[in-house]
Amino acid sequence: MVEKEKSYIELRNIEKSYEGKLVLKNISLKIPHNSYFCICGPTGSGKSTLLELLAGLEKPDNGEIYIENKLMNDVLPEDRGIGMLFEHMTYALFPHLSVYENIIYGPRVRGQPSDFTKKTAQEMLQLILLSNRADDLPGVMSGGMKQRVALARALMTGSKLILLDEPLGALDAKIRLNLRKELVHMVKSIGDLTVIHVTQDVEEALMVSDYIAVLFFGDIIQMGTPEELYNNPNSIEVCNFLSKSNFLEGKIVELDDTHTLIELQDGSIYVSDLSYSKGTRVVVAIRANDITIQKQEKPEGNNFKAKIIRQQFIHGFIRYEVEITEGKLMVVIQPYDPENLLNENETVWVSFLPENTLVFAHPGESLKKILE
Repeated sequence: MVEKEKSYIELRNIEKSYEGKLVLKNISLKIPHNSYFCICGPTGSGKSTLLELLAGLEKPDNGEIYIENKLMNDVLPEDRGIGMLFEHMTYALFPHLSVYENIIYGPRVRGQPSDFTKKTAQEMLQLILLSNRADDLPGVMSGGMKQRVALARALMTGSKLILLDEPLGALDAKIRLNLRKELVHMVKSIGDLTVIHVTQDVEEALMVSDYIAVLFFGDIIQMGTPEELYNNPNSIEVCNFLSKSNFLEGKIVELDDTHTLIELQDGSIYVSDLSYSKGTRVVVAIRANDITIQKQEKPEGNNFKAKIIRQQFIHGFIRYEVEITEGKLMVVIQPYDPENLLNENETVWVSFLPENTLVFAHPGESLKKILE
């Protein structure tokens, strides 16, 4: 867990408002030393504001910010020793310097050995896929290229803390995927470096981070490793945000030593979660890739007879929308198999295992808003 590791950064009861609107609500957070830490959440949740407070570009209304046990609230941004790449800063490259010169600017100012600087800069150019553009000026580059140069320069500053605000956001899909794979390796190879990476891209956060904090409308609602959050979300909000899931409402009607029987509006299912008592209203989540779809005979276990409403090909997978009762749709994602494609309006069976479900207490009338 995050709290058990040595904390490099600590936020204590941070609050921030703009024009009377509370943007961050009593945020307390510990970030371990030498970790790649993602803050993930939907647009407008306060992610960038939190980075701006860490950078010193804004001051908190209440609370304290510590870096290496030093109170930073009144320390100027330039005295915090932080490297940063902010989405709204248009990357701030020196227009008269080449790509290579922009990247090595920090090490050169600090007087680092030229051999080390040259080697590291070449690795950075390879990382950002711009080795062949090293001598170009920023003015002849696309926005995505400038973003990659700014990312490399931030990593080359020599700072022990780097703040990245949507660092891959302006890149095309293929380059973004390649950089995800290489970015963490490069950060770890630098050594004494803590990175805080803000993104609303769930897949990106799960892929690059050691730890994730999920921020929803000013509140951190869960923290942990990617595996902990994905496998054990603590709320419907986190589950819905981190994975493509289907949600079914029901009531617990029976329990035994291994399973719980949940009565739905039409039918019933078994789940392996035993933590709720008989009579409790619950919401059951089933991830789209944990559902099997078939045309043959009725499968054993949890199953629904359904009709395929539409299908969509997505990156080597097929996404089916199926209607299990009138107006009630489920999403099923299966590996693409051209020999066994199913057609719209076909009748099928969908099924899932009891252990591939997540159960949450029903939040009442707010469920619809949560799932929007």
